[in-house]
Amino acid sequence: ANYARTAKDGDFSSLRFVVAGAEAVKPETRRTYRDRFEASIVEGFGLTEAAPVVAVNTAIHSRDGTVGRPLPAIRLKLEPVEGITEGGRLWLDGPNMMMGYMSADRPGELQPLEGWHDTGDIVSIDREGFIT
Repeated sequence: ANYARTAKDGDFSSLRFVVAGAEAVKPETRRTYRDRFEASIVEGFGLTEAAPVVAVNTAIHSRDGTVGRPLPAIRLKLEPVEGITEGGRLWLDGPNMMMGYMSADRPGELQPLEGWHDTGDIVSIDREGFIT
């Protein structure tokens, strides 16, 4: 939204798509990019530990209000969370997961991720695999 606010007409003339993450895109921002810049915004989801993309909408498979479907070979599972009736806590596993963490208290020693990674995110996944 801030880029659109400060951009001059033509600044984004070479763009067809904008991939956005970190926070949900507001409908008015999506409309501004479509109407003023003739570019579509697609949303995705990632995290450092997943190098860095987990899911993304595409030009062919997209649903507003979601971060898309998981990339191939990424496995997801949801853990129920007390007080949350729809969805759950997201856990990931797959070939894109990083090997582990380095820390100041154990320099030079890789502390591996073992098994599923707890993202800490609360999500829902619909029947077609789109993540909200």
